[in-house]
Amino acid sequence: MGISFISSYHARDNLSVLKFHNKHMYRKKLSNLEKIPSPNLRTRKKQEIRFNRACRHIFSKMKLPSGPNVNHLGARIHISSTSLSSDDLIPWVEEYNPIPNMFIPLKYRDIIPKEPIYILTEEGDTYIPPGSRQWFTYMYNLEKRIRRQQRFDEQDRQLQAEALAEWNLREQNNNARAAYYGTSRKHLGSHLRDPIILTTVQNCYDEYIRHHIEDKNHPDHINNERKQRNLNKNLSKFLKQFTFNCLTRQDDLSDDTKILEHRPNKHDSTRFTNTISNNLSHPNKRPRPSTDTLDNSTVAGPSTNSEKFFIHM
Repeated sequence: MGISFISSYHARDNLSVLKFHNKHMYRKKLSNLEKIPSPNLRTRKKQEIRFNRACRHIFSKMKLPSGPNVNHLGARIHISSTSLSSDDLIPWVEEYNPIPNMFIPLKYRDIIPKEPIYILTEEGDTYIPPGSRQWFTYMYNLEKRIRRQQRFDEQDRQLQAEALAEWNLREQNNNARAAYYGTSRKHLGSHLRDPIILTTVQNCYDEYIRHHIEDKNHPDHINNERKQRNLNKNLSKFLKQFTFNCLTRQDDLSDDTKILEHRPNKHDSTRFTNTISNNLSHPNKRPRPSTDTLDNSTVAGPSTNSEKFFIHM
């Protein structure tokens, strides 16, 4: 087992040489002692056993000297009297009266400080006796500051009350709108954004498809295989990037919100696939009329004279 350490040399000072009688000018210092065990596991285990045995052998023979007696700390000394005579307090300053015995304006009576008044001057802290001219000047400035602070506090309270009233009105309007749209207050914003996002997505998709069809059916591009191949490649790339995710939030809604948004008679649009998806096989939106263009049946039923259009996506 090896021991690594850092060795350094330090010069001694005059106190170390003269007082402690050190004969050498320099002293060697060992620091950062560290054991380096053997990389072999079996040898390392034997080294640890020998090291622990040596430690037990050394510390078992070490006997610490007993400390001196400290009975004077725990002993109780009985003192019956003191040799010093107690000093009697002789008051020579009159009790401080913050209200002077004179006429005081009514606006100053409720704001008179209970403690002595000191002001900072060039000579230091100066005491102001009650009833003096400086005292009235101080009270005038104090009353002016208090009145200004009260005015500011009143303005702040009015602003806070107005802001609170506006917030309550806004919350009431939002709650009314949420109840009108049949959702919770938390999901009102997303509920209002969904139609806008859907419209924007459909418009972007429709505009791109129309331009794509126009380019593909252009007289100069119909017989151009390279152009047709590039157009189909761009369409596939557009469909991969232009992913249309469903805007339903069933996984993020709480039970209370689901109860609010539950409509048993609402048309279930999740069963139909006439939305933008990556499974689009043909970009052309071809209207397909119904098979029965004329109603020749004698059985009563719904009218089928009007054409029905389906979008194949």
